[in-house]
Amino acid sequence: MIDILLMEPSSINKRRRVSNKLMGHDHAPPFSLAQILAKLKNIRGDAAEYMDEHYKTLMMKLSTHTDVKVVYADSAAQAAAEIKRINNGRQIAVNKSSVVNNEIVPELLQSNLRIIETYYDEFKPSDPKLNEYLRLPDLEIDSVFNAFQITTHPDISRKNSVAQNGSKDFTGLLGLNAISAKDGTISLFQHMGNIGAIYEQARKIIFVVGMDKIVRNSEDAIFQTKSMAAFGWQALLKAQKFHNEPTPHLSIKDMPFNISPADTDQEIHLIVLNNGRKNLQNSRYKDLLACIGCRGCMKDCPVSSFFHVSGKWNPKEYISYYVQGRHPSLDICLQCKTCQMNCPLDIDIPDMILDARADAMKNGKLPLMHNLLSNFENIAKWSTKTPYIANTLSKNNLIRNLGETFANVSIKRKMPEFQKLTFEKWFENRKNKEGRN
Repeated sequence: MIDILLMEPSSINKRRRVSNKLMGHDHAPPFSLAQILAKLKNIRGDAAEYMDEHYKTLMMKLSTHTDVKVVYADSAAQAAAEIKRINNGRQIAVNKSSVVNNEIVPELLQSNLRIIETYYDEFKPSDPKLNEYLRLPDLEIDSVFNAFQITTHPDISRKNSVAQNGSKDFTGLLGLNAISAKDGTISLFQHMGNIGAIYEQARKIIFVVGMDKIVRNSEDAIFQTKSMAAFGWQALLKAQKFHNEPTPHLSIKDMPFNISPADTDQEIHLIVLNNGRKNLQNSRYKDLLACIGCRGCMKDCPVSSFFHVSGKWNPKEYISYYVQGRHPSLDICLQCKTCQMNCPLDIDIPDMILDARADAMKNGKLPLMHNLLSNFENIAKWSTKTPYIANTLSKNNLIRNLGETFANVSIKRKMPEFQKLTFEKWFENRKNKEGRN
């Protein structure tokens, strides 16, 4: 079996350091924030630069494991097709992975598969306890980083649970935080208990990892996972406020253990997903590959809840999906730069958004609203010829609704009233009158 490491917040190291200090023993100091950032930048730079090489190394390593079935998916649609083949019509329980939720789940929903968001088994977005938790003072990043430890090996827990209880009739679909190219070690973290529950109880297990999350070795995989946990824990909880609870809410807790151990799939299915990542390597937007997916960029973003109807996108995904052609515009960004300030890797998302907007203008791919407003003099030219008709149409509710739907011009916007006498003509008449006097 390949190693599967599940990391959770733990006070073990803190107690150990206090104990060593009281007894006067020398011990290695924990990582400081500066050390965390320096090492993380090296890991992510290596993963982005040698993405193809790490993928080949990983494939060679996993080819020796008969209990792991690996599939490369060039697109989210291919990944979804493979998942549907493995799943065979069962319900699918997912973790809080953006790769799973934002790239693959939309494809699965087209086949009317039932998706269980297991995070809702832990709490509801309206839970007052969540609001109380978010009002706590910010914790130091290095303290949070050093608090996350490997608390369990879920492969052992799954083996024991299946032998004793069997499994439940659903497929677990889990997005990974990192995987080691050298030895195939899988690393992921959980704030709650949902990932452990999925892994222990699912009839089948499918892991998904983006090619950019393949790192050189297990040490890097563990370090990257702890970094994602440390920098993203607060943003992950705040994101719950933007989500609507699924209707009806499904829960794996309510399912019976009705699958025998003999009928439980003992294999691990791993999907390595490209989905546009390789195209970023030699592009202006290659720094997006450095992202660890911590969602820190959405922590203080004033408009992230409007990036997508589901409220699940963060600023990095907003620009990333645009350059991959997966959504049409970048109009919502305010260029406040809070995403860059909160990014542990200092990814300049606002600058990339400006570049993307400039490219769209140069290539004539501006949204209809931009074309209308940037060429307003043409509209004004024809409207002043028939001002009564133009003003009547601009006040018509049907026309205004169509403008909001197709041109993204808010129905609340007050439109200017056109006059037959333009300012230019008025000024010319005034000038001629004064000349005669």
